[in-house]
Amino acid sequence: MTDTDPQTTTQLLHELGELHTRTLVSPLPKQPAAMGWQAVAAAQAAGFARTLHALHQTDPAKAQEITDWFQGPFEDEGPDPEEHTDWLERVIAGGDLALMEKWVEDGRDMAESSLKATEEREAAQWEPLRLLLSKALALGTGAPWDAIRDRATELAAIADIVQETTR
Repeated sequence: MTDTDPQTTTQLLHELGELHTRTLVSPLPKQPAAMGWQAVAAAQAAGFARTLHALHQTDPAKAQEITDWFQGPFEDEGPDPEEHTDWLERVIAGGDLALMEKWVEDGRDMAESSLKATEEREAAQWEPLRLLLSKALALGTGAPWDAIRDRATELAAIADIVQETTR
């Protein structure tokens, strides 16, 4: 197939099957948000493939029309997110802008919750190191990262002075 040849429904079904399979192969991501998005991608690829296959069995021309519209999320000619959002508003939400705004707010809330969980997990990951450095630099066990950084800078400056005087 060349860049100018249209993709067939069968080719798109193969790509969706490949995408779905790739999302399930280990090692899976450890970062919770990445794992969640990968699971969503797997489910959507499978659902889209089954739906497109069923449509192709009953109305191959309509299936090809959808195939022509969908060229993957990273293609130059792929679905236009803005056009798709307009379509969602018209067809799925029935012109209900309040419903669309609720979807946006729900998405924002989930993104912020995911960010908070990620930051908490990352902070917990570095907590043992913070405690060790805090103790090693004679700052006690509750020193924040700024105090550790300041103390390390002071010690580096002292080390530089000592090194200069011993030359």
